[in-house]
Amino acid sequence: QVTMAVARVDARQRAIKDFMFQSQLPFHVEYETGFAQDGSPLRTLTQKSVTDLQTKVRMLMVSMNREAPGVTEVAGLLAWPFYELTDGGREIAKTLSASLKIDFRVVGQHKEMLKDPRQERLAALRRKRSSKEDPASQDADGTEKSLVPSAQSPEDEMGQLAFMSFAAAAKVVDRSRMVAIVEHPATLRSPDGAITSQFCGGKIELVGTIDEPQSAPRNASSPEDSQSSPLQRFQLPVSTLDAHAMLLRDIQRRDEGLLHVFSSPNPVHRREAIELRNGLLRMLSPQIPQWVTNKIVDGGGVLVGASENGGLINIAARLAEHSNIGLEKLEQAVDYSMCGLTDVLIGHNMPNPQLIVPQGVLASSIMAACGTHRMEYLPRVSVAQAILIHPDYWSYSRRKSIEDSLSRQRWYQSGARRTFVRPHAMRKDNPNEAAVSNFKVTPIVMRY
Repeated sequence: QVTMAVARVDARQRAIKDFMFQSQLPFHVEYETGFAQDGSPLRTLTQKSVTDLQTKVRMLMVSMNREAPGVTEVAGLLAWPFYELTDGGREIAKTLSASLKIDFRVVGQHKEMLKDPRQERLAALRRKRSSKEDPASQDADGTEKSLVPSAQSPEDEMGQLAFMSFAAAAKVVDRSRMVAIVEHPATLRSPDGAITSQFCGGKIELVGTIDEPQSAPRNASSPEDSQSSPLQRFQLPVSTLDAHAMLLRDIQRRDEGLLHVFSSPNPVHRREAIELRNGLLRMLSPQIPQWVTNKIVDGGGVLVGASENGGLINIAARLAEHSNIGLEKLEQAVDYSMCGLTDVLIGHNMPNPQLIVPQGVLASSIMAACGTHRMEYLPRVSVAQAILIHPDYWSYSRRKSIEDSLSRQRWYQSGARRTFVRPHAMRKDNPNEAAVSNFKVTPIVMRY
């Protein structure tokens, strides 16, 4: 899919103020395979796919100019499947940048494009000097260690962008105070193995940044904040399917030989739901890592999550009847609205009725184990939202880095002023113009 997001962004704090326009269009992908002159395999996109991509981007640009006029900066990112091509998608990015006049980059490669040749020459001189003074600056094979940070792999950067898309959709200013719930898909099979389906019911992970939340406000111009902080993950020991099996096997005492994912526990008694909630809470509370508690309880952070229709967070939001899910409201909805209903009554408004009670109980147990009474459901998340707050795509971070480097120069710190005589001051047709004028030396910043 080709997605677009337009928003008002606080460039200094790198946070979304409000979204102005969002849209997406389907993208048709076709590959061409072959062999190069040296015999290596080639994999590229067909001209039909490239033309389709250009057409979809133009359609979104027309919609953007109509719905949100006055946009100051536009940037584009090529994600999967472009970085899996033979050339890494570089040629397609150049073609799109030249035809659409938009700065397109490819996941995992844009930092190489941003390298300044002067910085690389200075880094080479530092490596040469350090290799003479300190032999430890060389690798085991005698090659010099690079002092220029290399670009992230496409998979690592996609993980960073996914986490930043949660922060952008939730309008979070300090990402160190946010913990995201990520639910992976699972495959469902009938007992005879004939029916298969995909839905968000697999393993559940808690994702957050490594840096701890600080009490002081974040300085957006600090060098450490110019790059995305590494992420840490924790996989919960229980999933939706595990909670479903626990309700059937341990609480309702069903015959294990007849249990499968399509077995329905409905109608569920309220006492059984409370017993399932207590059992899940005893299982989750001792295993929640300390960094989650530091971010949510001590740091006053927020727990956010997004899932497809029928996923854990989606069902929790539908039960609580609000995107800002409250723990008490969710527990009351499960205990007093879902308990006692059959599959026919639940399935009238919910998908997979046999999983609704386990999903609601599991969501409330996760919230209680993390020590929060609120969880934010994000109904719409895309990588385009992450680009809006990514520091490497906009001119503000580069302008700040240039200003910070100039501020360390003596001639810039002194605020020296120059005085010159206006040549036209002596003209009779301009008698009111000042004879002299002062100006302060300021840098000229260009986007490259």
